[in-house]
Amino acid sequence: MEFLNLNESVKTATHIAQVLAGECNNETYAPAHLLKALLHKEIGLHPFLLTLGKELAYLDGWSDKTLP
Repeated sequence: MEFLNLNESVKTATHIAQVLAGECNNETYAPAHLLKALLHKEIGLHPFLLTLGKELAYLDGWSDKTLP
C-alpha cells in the first residue's frame, strides 16, 4: 500500500472542499464537501478505502445528496 503525504493531501483536500463549497454558493465547506474532496482522485484515498471494504460509489453518492 502506498502511503499518502498527509500534509499535502490535507491541503489539497481542504482546497477542493472550498472550491466545491463555492460552486454550491456556500461561504464555508461542510462535512459533505470534505468527504467529496477526500474521494477526489488527487487525494489517493481510494485504494485505502477499498482495502477497508468500503463502497466508493455509495460514499460518493451520499456526499452528493447531502451537499448543502
